[in-house]
Amino acid sequence: MAASYGKMIEAQRKETAMKIAKEYNNVPVIYYKPEIQKCLECGSVLKRSHRVWNKYIIQFTGIIYAVSIGYDCSNDSCTSEIVYRSAEAESLSLKYYSFGLDVIATVGEMRFNGNRTLGEIHSELSKKISISEREVQYLIETYMLLVTGVKQNKSYLDEVISAKGIILSLDGVQPEKGNEILYVLRDVLSGEVLGSENLQSSDEKSIKGLIGSVIELGYPVLGVVSDGQETIRKAISSLLPGIPYQLCHYHYLDNVCKELEDKDRKLKTKLKKSLRHIRIVEKQVEKMESGVQKDILKDFIVAVRTTTLENSVYPFDCGGIKVYNQMVDIETTLLACQQEKAHPILEPLKEIVSGYREYEGEYKEVNMLFTLVKDIGRLIDPDNYPEDNEAKRKQRLYGYMGYVASLKGEHTELSSSLEKIIKVTRSFMPGLFAYFRCPDLPVTNNDLETFHRKVKTTHRRRTGRKSSHDYMIRYGKFAVYQIGTDCRDKIKSLAYSQLKALKGKLQSVRSRYSKIYQVRHHRPKFLNGLLDRWKTIITPETVPT
Repeated sequence: MAASYGKMIEAQRKETAMKIAKEYNNVPVIYYKPEIQKCLECGSVLKRSHRVWNKYIIQFTGIIYAVSIGYDCSNDSCTSEIVYRSAEAESLSLKYYSFGLDVIATVGEMRFNGNRTLGEIHSELSKKISISEREVQYLIETYMLLVTGVKQNKSYLDEVISAKGIILSLDGVQPEKGNEILYVLRDVLSGEVLGSENLQSSDEKSIKGLIGSVIELGYPVLGVVSDGQETIRKAISSLLPGIPYQLCHYHYLDNVCKELEDKDRKLKTKLKKSLRHIRIVEKQVEKMESGVQKDILKDFIVAVRTTTLENSVYPFDCGGIKVYNQMVDIETTLLACQQEKAHPILEPLKEIVSGYREYEGEYKEVNMLFTLVKDIGRLIDPDNYPEDNEAKRKQRLYGYMGYVASLKGEHTELSSSLEKIIKVTRSFMPGLFAYFRCPDLPVTNNDLETFHRKVKTTHRRRTGRKSSHDYMIRYGKFAVYQIGTDCRDKIKSLAYSQLKALKGKLQSVRSRYSKIYQVRHHRPKFLNGLLDRWKTIITPETVPT
């Protein structure tokens, strides 16, 4: 019974998702002729040639049957072979589409600017035109491809790119471990995406291909900013030698504090573990009679429990250090209370909190590393030492690395951590202060990181889903173009050939991840299908050497 009910529900779902039959009764027929009346080559009057196309077009103003008439030159001796069409007719809809561009533009605006769900868009449009949810989804994808095509056009970029040139910001985001990495190249000055690609490999050759496609646009490259990924650095050094190449300060500090991060997390775990007996004291307090003392002791317990909630934001905040310092403060206050007026609960509470003393040595190590990281952060901060140039700032940092090296003899237990700091600094040093040679060059890649996050959060907001992994995998290279400048009024200018090419790329991504889904969820069926297809091969192809 349950199975039959499930089949009934699935049939109803499919029925509502099916294409709704359109009614085309009493539809006006409109003929469109070219706006040009004379041949552009010889000046002769144009004559009617044939119907270029005719179809029903669904618009918000109503359904029409549009007929586009083609005209050619009436002069038999004219060498022109142009078939002139109506520009107005061509702007009504896309080739092979029955919905007008006004419908597609509205769907896109509701989805990407209004952050409306698929159901909300369908409900709103159903009041005006006959359309199914599946058609709405198809139009959303079409709008996404149209905007991508428009923003990739040189004519559009010429309008928005600064006359000075471009500053490239490059970063990759991996939606899910094991999947392709989405690399995005963005212009810092205009905020426009100049290139995006899903790469199966982050090798130098693949990244060169992405960067090369942007260089081919012909805009002067003023500078580049990226993280410290080795293959990106090699690709940029090869393609753009001599261009100011800034390595992200945040990524540098993040690499510098790897050892600090590991030690601090271990310290925080141990300190939290030392507080696990707080529940025993809490039960004793709960049995006390109501009064001021009970309220104060409960507040002490709240303070202890709050301490265990401290988080870390490396390289700027160390949770282990914060927990340790808070335990010291709580113990100091407990001692003061005990001196003023002793209470049997204060002593066990103080013993629990004083558990930090066992890890004093580890705290000193972590605190020392944190001090070094903070000092390095001050040294590379562009707002400090305004009188410096690039060479002077490098000299300051090299000098501090000499101090770090000198600590290895005194603090042998930290020698590997200190050596790691020196090694990372030596690797990043050539690109840490390139901003001195290009005033508009940012010192971090945080804007692009924020941009990636915005693409994901807007999708989650409009769908209600917790994860954006699938969306970034399937649509990431197109979705990045939906953030920023609104260009709904320009989608009419996109050639169908370019839209077709983008649809092919989208279909390629879909096909790949459809197969991944089949392997994950229907592996036996997928593998048996491969075997059946292999049996149909008459003569295996030779493997190229």
